[in-house]
Amino acid sequence: MLVNSVIIILREVLEAALIISVLLAISQQLKVSRQWLFFALFIGLTGASVYAAHIEFVSMAMEGVGQE
Repeated sequence: MLVNSVIIILREVLEAALIISVLLAISQQLKVSRQWLFFALFIGLTGASVYAAHIEFVSMAMEGVGQE
């Protein structure tokens, strides 16, 4: 069970790193400031932290749907 969780987390981190690297490469090709990407990253991490802090409330609001 622990190995499955670790594999899922590693896969998600790899996916996020791939998306961020593609966005950085595109912004470099288009000669666009990277400031927007760091701002979006900050907003995304903040949103994920708020969601994680309230996951129990969200789970109860959804009545346990999706917790197979």
